[in-house]
Amino acid sequence: MKRLEGLGIAPKIAFVESEVPNIDWGVCVMEELSWTTLARRWPFSDEKGKDRIMAGLSNRLRWLHELPVGDFAFLNSPGEWTSIFEREVSECFHQASKDPKIDQEAVSFLKKYYETHKDALSKDGAFALVHGDIHFENVLVDGDEVSWLLDFELASVAPVDFELAKIVNFCFDAVQYVEPDLECWYEDFQGGVLDRINKTYPEVFGYPWALERLRLFLIPDILWGFKSGYVPKYGQFDPSPQTVSRYNKKAHERLDFVFGEGLDKKVFRVVKI
Repeated sequence: MKRLEGLGIAPKIAFVESEVPNIDWGVCVMEELSWTTLARRWPFSDEKGKDRIMAGLSNRLRWLHELPVGDFAFLNSPGEWTSIFEREVSECFHQASKDPKIDQEAVSFLKKYYETHKDALSKDGAFALVHGDIHFENVLVDGDEVSWLLDFELASVAPVDFELAKIVNFCFDAVQYVEPDLECWYEDFQGGVLDRINKTYPEVFGYPWALERLRLFLIPDILWGFKSGYVPKYGQFDPSPQTVSRYNKKAHERLDFVFGEGLDKKVFRVVKI
């Protein structure tokens, strides 16, 4: 974060404490910010405003991706990334396979796809500093101008199209990323976000084997989608059969979207792969 302060990407850090009693993570406190999250602005911005917002977000992502990778070697090297991701996927499969509440046919399908196509992870692709968790609660805006990106906890040196995978995941299930009072605005697929990013940052869509790689990148998110049927988004959760059924239906829809025609048609329909 310190390295990003003066680049128009992240706000100034006021305080950092790497070890905090009774919790398993450190604390990073930003300077007092008067801006609002993009999640609160987006539903009330007109079409031109949304174009301006996405152009600003694309610019900040491009700035991030153009930073010298060597400056962030303390995170990981490009050569280490594939192994890190493979370990994450392996752990996801291990946990999902033991979980009787998760559809095991879906798990088997994802395992088979992963084993068949995982060589695409090592295909040539540009590595960069990737935020890794771009969604509307992690973007601050002033009106229709993007001010800062927040929450670099998942940042890594990774393929640039890995960033796109996380944005696609948000667009499919945006309601999981916003506060309860905003959920009614985010129940549908946020395809307009991807259309606008494609216009202002088309390079992120154009990597070889992009569709195949995005499917691989999204496997952990798909498995989490099944788990979110009984892991609460907030502290309170209604474990009624109807609620669990609704979440499971959404998880299957995400699986069908990524591995059916949805990802191809709704994400890449204007991009020649």
